[in-house]
Amino acid sequence: MTFTKGAQDALLQWANTFALDKKAETMDDFHDGVLLSQILVDLDTSYDPSEVQTEDKRWLANKKNLQSVYKGLTRLILRECPGLSRQARIADFRAIASSPDAQGICKLLALLFAVAMLGSNNERYVTRITRDITDGAALSQLQRITHLVEALGLDDGARETVEDEAGWCTVSTGR
Repeated sequence: MTFTKGAQDALLQWANTFALDKKAETMDDFHDGVLLSQILVDLDTSYDPSEVQTEDKRWLANKKNLQSVYKGLTRLILRECPGLSRQARIADFRAIASSPDAQGICKLLALLFAVAMLGSNNERYVTRITRDITDGAALSQLQRITHLVEALGLDDGARETVEDEAGWCTVSTGR
């Protein structure tokens, strides 16, 4: 999945609707896994963030933090949105944890966002979005992300390439 600058900005705005210790200004702010963990705690009260190291900023600690988030996200997906489990598997998490970049962080944020929109407590998050995000372009991007992640999660075809009509995101999947 490749996210344009507009899609990245929309996911960043969405992430900042949560009560984070600090607001994220760029995707780099998510590289240590701490803010992603805080979003996951809000989405899943059973997620235990005690493994997340907030003081240690070394590469290995950041990688372990991202691994903790991924494990928690996978459990949440299986419980709330099992149709998205395929998307969680193809997110190439090891590469994201080893060398986080904006595209990899967007994959994780897109999955978190899809669970928020498609899960059992979606009214809470829809209300938050409509209250806190006033940028129409960002709202359109978020809607497209939800539809695309959902469509790809439910696809059982051997190979599919999907491109949004506005070109916001291109996805190629294979089995």
